Amino acid sequence: MQEKEIISPNEIKEVKDIIEKAKHELKQRRVKRMDEHIKSQKNGFISIVDI
Repeated sequence: MQEKEIISPNEIKEVKDIIEKAKHELKQRRVKRMDEHIKSQKNGFISIVDI
């Protein structure tokens, strides 16, 4: 017989918060990389940044 794990609404909220935080962090990193990419182009260097 398998035990069914009970997930409380608080746990669900916690997981959602963690996911949101991770998404936000990824977006920030992507923006930062784009900024660096633009700066490097202004310096006369053209680099290819994969997004």
